Amino acid sequence: MKIVFAGTPQISALALEIISEAHEVVLAITRPDALVGRNRTLTPSPVALKAGELGIPVIKANKFDEEVISEISGSGAQNAVVIAFGAMIPAQALGLLDWWNIHFSLLPMWRGASPLQHSMMTNGPSGVTIFRLDQGMDTGPVLAQQNIKFLPSETCGEALVRFTGIASNLVCDLLTNIPEATPQAGTTSYAGKIVRADARIDWSQPATRIDALVRAMNPEPMAWTEINGKDVKIIRTHLTETDYGTTKIPGAVFKDENGAVLVQCGDGKQIALIELQPSGKGRMPSSDWLNGQNKEIHFG
Repeated sequence: MKIVFAGTPQISALALEIISEAHEVVLAITRPDALVGRNRTLTPSPVALKAGELGIPVIKANKFDEEVISEISGSGAQNAVVIAFGAMIPAQALGLLDWWNIHFSLLPMWRGASPLQHSMMTNGPSGVTIFRLDQGMDTGPVLAQQNIKFLPSETCGEALVRFTGIASNLVCDLLTNIPEATPQAGTTSYAGKIVRADARIDWSQPATRIDALVRAMNPEPMAWTEINGKDVKIIRTHLTETDYGTTKIPGAVFKDENGAVLVQCGDGKQIALIELQPSGKGRMPSSDWLNGQNKEIHFG
């Protein structure tokens, strides 16, 4: 089947590669080149680069203007697939093709900008939905859903790549044998854009919830806490199986007899601290960081 593809970041490039192996992608639409890195170098999006490798014509646009609409209309495509394009698809474009979207939750749970992060940090059901776009925000009828569980210690960034591969292969199958779409059913929830305040760790929370937050905020914006008024990014943690029976207050940092760095949580359990990044410094193992401290540590 001939496909128009719309997407921008690295996960979109992965989806484009997978879908193009099974179907003919006749046009890729992506956002314009952006300034990237410390040197602010103007750089094509991952989708633009991948489309170039695959010999697929590319349109770079922030919105679907008349030129983009004309290109879509003349593409000869029968269907369109969207994943993380970064802008709404207008009604005029929706009227030209059957537009499908890859969404990283089991809709109608977690409609919005950060579904995978919300699924992870709430320890709730997780998976992907392929749905038909309409003019609402993630409200279109469902073509298929697949439950996918997070792996132990898997970060959101790692899960996003894995879920994208699964969803892209699902799209390939659906394009071969298109099913009837069904209305979304169930309890609706919303996943707004993650802001820095959402990533602050509350050490009075249970260990499982804190670990889920750390994984959900990795790689962006990274979970964080404070020590002596300075920020510390918490990169990786894992749950411990040992009950140390300590009476330390939440946020207290200490080592066990094997040298593992632990932080006391609000449910009386501890979480193992693996990697962090103090303010103004690079990432480092937690044991190296703690060895450099000369007083009792307590995260706030």
